[in-house]
Amino acid sequence: MFANKKLIATFASLVPAKPLHNAQIGGAFYFITLMAAFTKGYSSPFDLVQLLKSRGLVINDEQRAEAYIQNIGYYRLSAYMLPFLTMPKTNHIFKPGVTFDNVLDLYRFDKKLRVLLFNEIEKIEIAFREAVANVTARMSGDIFWMTVSRHFRKQVSYAKTFSFIDAEYKKSTEDFIKHFKNTYSDPKQRSKAADDLYSQAVSSARGPIEALFSWLNKKTDIQRASKCRST
Repeated sequence: MFANKKLIATFASLVPAKPLHNAQIGGAFYFITLMAAFTKGYSSPFDLVQLLKSRGLVINDEQRAEAYIQNIGYYRLSAYMLPFLTMPKTNHIFKPGVTFDNVLDLYRFDKKLRVLLFNEIEKIEIAFREAVANVTARMSGDIFWMTVSRHFRKQVSYAKTFSFIDAEYKKSTEDFIKHFKNTYSDPKQRSKAADDLYSQAVSSARGPIEALFSWLNKKTDIQRASKCRST
């Protein structure tokens, strides 16, 4: 009897829906990928330090290493260990001379790089969305251009976007939105608040930023390590 549900599903997908004749069965083989059960238990920072040492990582101050593992997490740090492993990396053996500080340096570098990137990307994002708002208002001669459907080529997309903005406007608890609701009664002027909400939505979505880091994920060992952690 199979205890693993994934194994049962895999086996079921391989079994023919109809019985095969003897001629069809002859010479046929069915391969089933067995999924290993997750049996790992809790390991203390001390245990993890000893594990890393057994794999060849040089750790001069074990208590310090335990503190870092306690505060950062072994799972997160293991991503930065991957570039220092010998081939094949699945053996989890470190290259000669690699120290715990080498791993920490790579972790700190990645952290600082992300902070610098997001800081600069935020400047570009703010400048870009303000440019779109100002240039479009100047060219259309209408500061409420985002509420006029004729300014948009794809009407279906416009309707969906404006419905989303209107829904966000109605449920928003932001102070500037409350002020707008209490100050203005002209529905057309609600578009200013809607435009602010749209900018917030664009900021939160950060599609281009996610695309950038998705590209970085494919190009760096550090990010690929999220799918291949040390055990």
